[in-house]
Amino acid sequence: MGKLRSEINVKEWEQLPWYDLLSKMGLESFNWRGLETWNELMNIHKFPPKSKILIVGCGVGKSAFYLAEKFDLNVTGIDIAEKSIEIAKQTATGKNLEDKVKFQISDAHELPFHKNEFDGVFTEYMAYFLDHPRAFKEFHRVLKPSGYVAFNELMLESDIPKKKLNQILEAGTLFEEIAGFKLNVPFISDYEKWCTEFNFKDIQVHFVKKKLNLRDLFQLVGGFKNFRKITKIMLYLWRKSPIIKKKFKIQRKVKWIVFQKRSTAKYIRPTICIAQKGD
Repeated sequence: MGKLRSEINVKEWEQLPWYDLLSKMGLESFNWRGLETWNELMNIHKFPPKSKILIVGCGVGKSAFYLAEKFDLNVTGIDIAEKSIEIAKQTATGKNLEDKVKFQISDAHELPFHKNEFDGVFTEYMAYFLDHPRAFKEFHRVLKPSGYVAFNELMLESDIPKKKLNQILEAGTLFEEIAGFKLNVPFISDYEKWCTEFNFKDIQVHFVKKKLNLRDLFQLVGGFKNFRKITKIMLYLWRKSPIIKKKFKIQRKVKWIVFQKRSTAKYIRPTICIAQKGD
């Protein structure tokens, strides 16, 4: 812990926005079914090599690099978390992928791109934070004619009992205490409605088959060595910062309801929704 004491200024870490804090700790992706879920998307619609893809809410770029390296896509990643974008740019330089993968700080509701610029617009485990009508309008604008929007997200089943839905809504409100915005998991039917409303067609919904295993977990956090480092940092911050400790406790409670508590989690499905831009 002596090395961590010299590396971590607890007061500075306490001031970081939630997702910047997680990025600084070394968490590289929030897709809890693993990066290989993108393989399922590519099986639904095969984007040709060199296709221009926009990832909204890219974090530190883990999925952007995966798509660029595995499928030869040209990827632009945006996020509002400054630290995440900083780390993503550093990684792109280290991988010598600066010409193929680009990152910038941007808001999904006001995309700084031209009309008809991208072949695909993807989101990953972040669309529940969006003002969906505003975002869908922007996604449609920046897509090329016949381009595709794809949501690799958590979505609610329609048959969820009201009591369980209220528990999930309460967890989303609780999440606002640490992130500054609610965790609002839409219904599958909501995505279908928004796609139709904003002139997308050929809507397809596929439940993610991939199950997360230990190898996937280590891949998400950058390997076993990084997993150990993250664990040490979390334990250190837990001990040294009551402020961050409280945030970790809230995160644990929210995660329990959304991902682990069977009576609620069984109604939240990792889902891919993909649709083509209409005329």
